Amino acid sequence: MEVNAEALEGLGILGDSTLIPDTAFASVAEDSFNFTIGLISDDNFKVAGVESGLIKQCTFGILTAIYVAARVNADASAFGSVLEECKWTPERIDFITRKFEEYKDQIQVELARIGYSYPHIVDVDWRLDYYIKNNYLDKVNEPSYLISLKTQKADADQMDFVQFSCSIEQLQDLVGKLRDATKSLEKASQA
Repeated sequence: MEVNAEALEGLGILGDSTLIPDTAFASVAEDSFNFTIGLISDDNFKVAGVESGLIKQCTFGILTAIYVAARVNADASAFGSVLEECKWTPERIDFITRKFEEYKDQIQVELARIGYSYPHIVDVDWRLDYYIKNNYLDKVNEPSYLISLKTQKADADQMDFVQFSCSIEQLQDLVGKLRDATKSLEKASQA
């Protein structure tokens, strides 16, 4: 689990009991976890007796660590090892890692909500139409394929449809590109 240098600096300050007393530490930790799961919407945490600049730096550090750990699906020991590197006391490490394990699933759900992913193709229907003539020409004699892709977003249960029409050349080009993409994925998964 890798956390950037600025976040590590904030974590170091939060772990220092001479700068952040235990009551302030507990308050920042609780507010941070409540913020990650959406129970509070303001990230301007206020702690009496501690400079607001230090609290902002600590909050940035702990929020970054929480989000990175949840994103990479880190366990409590991996999360705790980052905190150990920042010279945290075992009591504070235990407190944060227990909270992380408690809220981890909810944090991952919140992270999934803010992410964007393209819809997944779940089904394909196609139809071949043969145009004999149109409004402009008496003789066209061209096949046309009507493709309908049934798609579903990762966070939704409803299905959407993407429909398009293409000539045989365009369809062959599409199939070729899909084969190239499949080969690229196979190579990437074997590496």
